[in-house]
Amino acid sequence: MGFFDDPRSRRLKKDYQEMLKLQSESDILEFKASGDAPEEYDLMFRGKVLAGVRPVKFLQKNQAEMVLGASYPRSKPGILWKTPIVHPNVSGGIFCTGNFVMSPMVKLTVFCELIWDFVRLASFNTYGGYIRPEEWYPLMDTIPGGVPTDPRILRNKAPAVPQPPPGEASDEGDMLVISGSARKASALRKASALWELKRLVKEYLHDRDLDFGGQVYTQEEWLERGERFGNDALITITTEGPLGRLLNDGDSGEAEEEIARFEEFLGSLGLWWEFGYAWSIHLYTK
Repeated sequence: MGFFDDPRSRRLKKDYQEMLKLQSESDILEFKASGDAPEEYDLMFRGKVLAGVRPVKFLQKNQAEMVLGASYPRSKPGILWKTPIVHPNVSGGIFCTGNFVMSPMVKLTVFCELIWDFVRLASFNTYGGYIRPEEWYPLMDTIPGGVPTDPRILRNKAPAVPQPPPGEASDEGDMLVISGSARKASALRKASALWELKRLVKEYLHDRDLDFGGQVYTQEEWLERGERFGNDALITITTEGPLGRLLNDGDSGEAEEEIARFEEFLGSLGLWWEFGYAWSIHLYTK
């Protein structure tokens, strides 16, 4: 690091080193960048990406350009997708990353992981997308194997994060009790209770018009995706829609009230929430 390095140069150099580590932990990502403080990256994602419909077509080599503009890292990198892609949030190679909020605290590698999740259709938002929901969901039914089109996370070569052994389920309380404060984590972990919990969360989001562009997963469903974060959460919500915008940008009085109501609802179930990715939140027992 040079004595006269400015903060932006230091950030770019750190990004580059972290991108090199990400590349070493991935069979999917390759990139080219010049200099020790690169502002432009040529990206190659080697994975199964939907490139056409009727008939369905996939590409295994997918190229993109990433540019870190003058306002980076306070604003998102620019992404131009150079190979064909079918996605409700991509048009002409231009990404609409929805409620994703960039800041100096967000790593460039996290943004790249988000992009890969987008293009493999692990994340999408039909609310305000380029493809209308009534057109998109019938298209999804034609995709062999469904979505995501590629099951691998970007850091697919990274050492697995040790998971705690599942807790012993208690014989007490096969059903989730909604009222009262005496809830046991062991009861919540039971499959029947988790599905009931999922139903209640979905019902709340629907009633508050917060369910567009998101999905609700039980712990088992989330583990099947192979994600890096939130694997010990009881419930995970993907938030590429109004809920995500609310939680990411909720600094107005009205938004604060809505967030307070959401947290009060979770509290009534003995839960609290935290972000995993910028587009997912995870619910845990208190």
